[in-house]
Amino acid sequence: MGRLSRLRPDQVGEDIRSLFETFLRERGNIPNMFRTAAHRPEILSTMLAHFRAVMGPGTVPVALKEMLSGHLSPRSCLGSFLKPRESAIFAWDDPLPGLLDLPLFAWTAGRRLICG
Repeated sequence: MGRLSRLRPDQVGEDIRSLFETFLRERGNIPNMFRTAAHRPEILSTMLAHFRAVMGPGTVPVALKEMLSGHLSPRSCLGSFLKPRESAIFAWDDPLPGLLDLPLFAWTAGRRLICG
């Protein structure tokens, strides 16, 4: 167990709690290094400024930075550049509408293959 505890949002002051809420909105979690640095709010604010400078928009795309940091999987990153591989007309729980629209789906898929 570490010497410094990781503070929860209910254990910090109002100013730090707003930073934690921003992290939850942007990233979906609060990184442990920020939860630990919350013991010293002046250090946390400089860490946050550095983190935003490094991980924010810049020369390297943000998605690549997220992938290299381990927050985004390579499959998810590459999948965001591809066109959807599924059609909205097919649903596993109700296959009949999909089967009725199969000729339209085949024509659309063929057009995508030919036109790019």
